[in-house]
Amino acid sequence: MTLPIHSHLKPFKDPFKAHLKEVSEAESLQNVPLPIGTNPFEKPIFCTPDSIQGSAKDGDWKHAIPLDGHTLDEVEGVSRHELFETFRLEFADLITIDDIGDEVFDADDYSTSSDYNWKFVSTKNAEFGPAFDLNNLSVDHRPTKIGIAIRDFIKEVDPHLIQHLIQCHDPDESLRFLADPFLNYFAVYSGRLFRSDHFDDAFTKERAFFAALELLVLGIKHTHSEVAPSDSECGFAYWHIRLVRNAVLDQAELVHEMREDSMIERVRKIYLERRLNFASPTREQEDDSDLPPAQKARVFMNALRERNDAGALCDTRYYDHNRKLICVWINFLEILVFRKTDKDTAEQFFEQNENVSVRNLLSILDACVRVNVEGMTGRDHKYHKAWHAEKGVLIAFLFKHLDKIAEELKTRYSFPYTQLLRH
Repeated sequence: MTLPIHSHLKPFKDPFKAHLKEVSEAESLQNVPLPIGTNPFEKPIFCTPDSIQGSAKDGDWKHAIPLDGHTLDEVEGVSRHELFETFRLEFADLITIDDIGDEVFDADDYSTSSDYNWKFVSTKNAEFGPAFDLNNLSVDHRPTKIGIAIRDFIKEVDPHLIQHLIQCHDPDESLRFLADPFLNYFAVYSGRLFRSDHFDDAFTKERAFFAALELLVLGIKHTHSEVAPSDSECGFAYWHIRLVRNAVLDQAELVHEMREDSMIERVRKIYLERRLNFASPTREQEDDSDLPPAQKARVFMNALRERNDAGALCDTRYYDHNRKLICVWINFLEILVFRKTDKDTAEQFFEQNENVSVRNLLSILDACVRVNVEGMTGRDHKYHKAWHAEKGVLIAFLFKHLDKIAEELKTRYSFPYTQLLRH
């Protein structure tokens, strides 16, 4: 299949040769410091179909990890938007992935004017001839090193740009945005990855660069299709193309992860605003450890009322069949159980622990609430059990077993809760 070519590109000027004038061969090949932990005498790792497994997209290991929520199965004939609208009828507080505006990619934000296009790269590679022998890849690790260089380069590219290039599916567009940045990256990377004896009259740095551009384009192209062994004119094997393809897909996946993070952050913002609306009148005194015990007890009781009036944030998360977070149902629950007599118990506690502030005690209490919420939402599978901490939302029980509760929380969350009681 003939790939589309742009006819409006500028006449080609080879920036690779210009770059080599600035970076001498000795500096770029031998004098560039090796990354920490690199052993120049280490036996090279040869590339085989089994040695490069690509990314998580080639395996099912992710599906072995329990979800922090529920999976929403697709309903035939019902769009995701319609499903969300149905949910809104039942759940008043619902945040969906559609509520999070996708960042719009603007090509004008990128100052690039690369003269590389697919026709020129293909012509140069044809002039050079095959770079690698598919029948001899078990002893030639140079194509693997090129694939690794491209993979690491992709990790530094804006995920929104990568997503744009996948959607365009145009090799000229890919080269327009990526050829020049990769040139600068490869000029340094080649000195770290290749030894001088890897290059000869037939395999120059320029030859390696144009072969790498072909592999880069093929990796993006095959995000829409399976990899065919015959796609590479330079002699790359299908697993080299798959390595780059998976790196591209992984980087593009970060766009959805950013939207997921924005969705969770919006949930958190809603909760903080709700807490502010129900703020205790003595909230500013919670950090003051010099208050009299009686006043600390009053501040503590006010904080309990604030937390119950606002409710504990109990968010239920829903994922699609690809394990992507698509919506969060927000609920606020009264979890704390306390009585008027707990004020006397609190005052006795602060009399015996004069240096402990109300904030320190509340930090332990909030962690007990967290234990309960994680249990109700199914997000407690990755933590140690904390039976006493779970019962710590009963204020009388909290004071009776405070030391044990702090120890359990320290083990569960790897935070020094026990030290909060010694200040």
